[in-house]
Amino acid sequence: MQKYFISVVLFLCSIHLAFAENTLSLTSTATSTGGMVPVLYTCDGKNVSPQLAWKSQANNIKSFALVVSDPDAPSGTFYHWVLYNIPSTISEFAEGISPLPTGTISINNSFGHANYDGPCPPKGMLHHYIFTLYGLDSVLTIPTPNTAKELIDAMKGHIIQKTETTMVFSRT
Repeated sequence: MQKYFISVVLFLCSIHLAFAENTLSLTSTATSTGGMVPVLYTCDGKNVSPQLAWKSQANNIKSFALVVSDPDAPSGTFYHWVLYNIPSTISEFAEGISPLPTGTISINNSFGHANYDGPCPPKGMLHHYIFTLYGLDSVLTIPTPNTAKELIDAMKGHIIQKTETTMVFSRT
């Protein structure tokens, strides 16, 4: 019985270690997951990007990509910030980050700007803003994508880890 118990404990520990090595987390001091986006980070405020921090235990990540989207937009998913080739040595963006870390590429969001544009939904409806961080196995050497969808397609086969945090916002 004791031998069986030790085997089970060792097996569970190995599962925990395997999971821990593949953990990617994303947080923000602006609000917690599911929390309201403060007006400062919206078109009604200063429209600056919120602070973001991430942690990964994976050793094989060569770069990160960040996509901020609003799936509740009337015309379909709306992209607010699209970045890739964020160096693997970076683990945090300060509020209103400028300039971006060397090597980071910003492509046009749905507003047509290659920068952060915060929530600006039509009045009255609650929108969800999904901050998706990807840990990639390489620095992408692709023709510069023109849209978030092109970037997401180009990342296929390179994603080691992925995590999301969602914030909400509504204009009255």
